Amino acid sequence: LEMTPSIKLFLTSAFLLISCTHSVPVSKEEKKAESERLPDNVLPDVSYRQYLSEVISAMESDKEFANRLRSMNDSDEMANQLEFASHSVRNRLDEIKRQEVERLNELEKALEDKLALKANPGKASRAKFRFGLQSLDEATIKRAHLDHSNPHTFEIADLQKLINQVTQDIDQVDQAREAEYKRYEMGKEHSRRARLRRIKDKKAREAAEQQMRAERERHRRHERVHQPGSREQLKEAWEKGDRMDRDSFDPKAFFMLHDINGDGHMDVNEIEALFWKELDKVYSKENDTTVDRVERQHEMERMRRAVLMRLDKNKDRMVSWEEFNAWISSQEANKDEEWKTAEESDEDKPFNEEELRQFEEQYNREHPDEGIDNSQQTGP
Repeated sequence: LEMTPSIKLFLTSAFLLISCTHSVPVSKEEKKAESERLPDNVLPDVSYRQYLSEVISAMESDKEFANRLRSMNDSDEMANQLEFASHSVRNRLDEIKRQEVERLNELEKALEDKLALKANPGKASRAKFRFGLQSLDEATIKRAHLDHSNPHTFEIADLQKLINQVTQDIDQVDQAREAEYKRYEMGKEHSRRARLRRIKDKKAREAAEQQMRAERERHRRHERVHQPGSREQLKEAWEKGDRMDRDSFDPKAFFMLHDINGDGHMDVNEIEALFWKELDKVYSKENDTTVDRVERQHEMERMRRAVLMRLDKNKDRMVSWEEFNAWISSQEANKDEEWKTAEESDEDKPFNEEELRQFEEQYNREHPDEGIDNSQQTGP
C-alpha cells in the first residue's frame, strides 16, 4: 500500500505552495529580456493558496490542537484529529471554507461567461473583464482541495482532500522552477547578445565581448565546491557555518543542530541551509561584480535535490536521523567529487542554441518595436 503523506510533509509542502510565485527577480537591464513572466499554466495552479494559508493559520492558532497534529504520523490520523479542535477554530474553518466555496462559485460563473463568449464572440460578456484568467476551465474550479458536496462546514473530508491536493501539487513545483530558471537564463543571454549587436563599431564590439568573457571567467575562478552531502561538505558546514572545531565533528550533534524545530527530520529549508558556505564560494563579490541571486537560489535547489536523491529513502522530501546516520556511516559519504554549477556543468546546461533561437524568435515577435537584427548573431 502507498504510504499516506505525513503532517510534516504536508506543512512543508503547504509552505512551498503558499510562497510559490510566477516570476523571478531580475536586474533592470535584464528585465526586458526575461520576456515578462511564465505563462500561467507552467507553475502548478495554486489559486487556492489563500484558502490553504488561512486553514493552516486557523489550525495553528489552537496550540494544543497544533501540537496534537504534529504528533501524527500520517494524513489519515491528522485529518481525524479535527474533532479535537476548539469551537472557535471549527467556526473559523467553517467560515474559511464558505468563502472559498463563494470564490469557486464566482469562477464557475466566469467560466459560463467565457464559454458563452466563445460560442457567440459578438455578444457582450463580462468574461473578458472578470478575474483575468485566460486558462479558466472546469478542472481549475473543481479541484479536489475541498469537499464540494458539503459547502457549509469544514469537516474531516475537507482536511483530507486539502492534504492530498497539496501533496500532489508540490510534485510540480521543482519542475516549474526549473522551467522558470531556464527562461531567466535565456533572457540573460538574449540581453547580452542584443547589447553586443547594438554596438556598430567592430573594435568596440570586440572589446565589449572580451570584457564579458573576462567577467564570465572571473566568476568561474572560485574555491573548490564540495559534493553536497559528502562528509567533507558537512564537516565544512560544521566548521565554517556552525563555528565548531572541525576535528570534533559529530554526526548526531550536527543533525540535532540543523533540525531546527527538533522533530527528528531535516526538511527542505533545513537541508538547503547546509549549503550557504559552499554557495558563498561561487556567488561572492570576490569573484563577481554582482551576485546573481536567481542563480544562487537555483544552485541551492540543485544541491538539495542531489542530497535528497541519495539520502531520502522513503521519498518524503525530508531526511530523518535514521536516513542521515545510515548515509554518513557509509563509504559513499566519503566520496567528494567536485561539484560544478549548472553554468559550469556540460550535462546541466540550462538551454541549447536551438532553444535560445526559439526563445529569441518568440521574444522578437512580442517586441517588434525593438528591431534587433538577429542576422548578426553573436555567439556564446
